[in-house]
Amino acid sequence: FVDLAGDTPWVSRVSGTGQVTRLAPALDGGEDFALTPDGLLVMPRGRALYGWRNEWVLLADLSGQLTGSISRLAIGPRGAQIALTVSEGGT
Repeated sequence: FVDLAGDTPWVSRVSGTGQVTRLAPALDGGEDFALTPDGLLVMPRGRALYGWRNEWVLLADLSGQLTGSISRLAIGPRGAQIALTVSEGGT
């Protein structure tokens, strides 16, 4: 989940015992993310997708293919497919 409490939003997880662990600082304005089968955290920002292992790295710049910003994403269980929801207009 994206923990919005505090000054910096974090992508975090909750264990079965209720312990919260911070995984990565969320990208500016980002509240949606997905995980690949091998554990890569993927988050959209604008018309681009970023991946986190130990830092955010640009995975794909889709500005040439999209006219709006990516608002939601899902990755298939084998990691071979990705679905994006794109807002109309925007950057």
